[in-house]
Amino acid sequence: MLKELIALSKKQKKITKRKEAAKTVTLIGAGAVVGSVAAALLTPKSGKELREDIKVTAKDTVETAKVKYAETKEKLNDIKFDVMSTKEVLKDELSEKIEAKKKELNSNIQNLKEKKEKIEMDLRAAAKEASEDIKEEAEEISEDLEK
Repeated sequence: MLKELIALSKKQKKITKRKEAAKTVTLIGAGAVVGSVAAALLTPKSGKELREDIKVTAKDTVETAKVKYAETKEKLNDIKFDVMSTKEVLKDELSEKIEAKKKELNSNIQNLKEKKEKIEMDLRAAAKEASEDIKEEAEEISEDLEK
């Protein structure tokens, strides 16, 4: 069980690292967009050239955003798959261990029942023997009193 928990912890750390990487990629992409727009606006150009640059930059930004979105979505799907796989593995292992413990407990219960029955039989035999001994003693005392 401990090994499984350690493995799960390692997987969770990987997932956290992937999430951080996705955030970093997103921030870098956003920074690139802001930098491109700023460069286009701050470069001295005619109105027509500036509009064309803004149009190109906007198209590039949309394309970059689409690519980053697809990459991030793929990474999240990978993470989701890893989590679901880990969940199933742990669920199966836990079910197996529960079944093993149930069998062990049922076996222990059966053993205890058998011991209880043996003790009850021993007690009945001892009670019967004690009863017979008391009867014999009573008869002996009765015979002694009659003499």
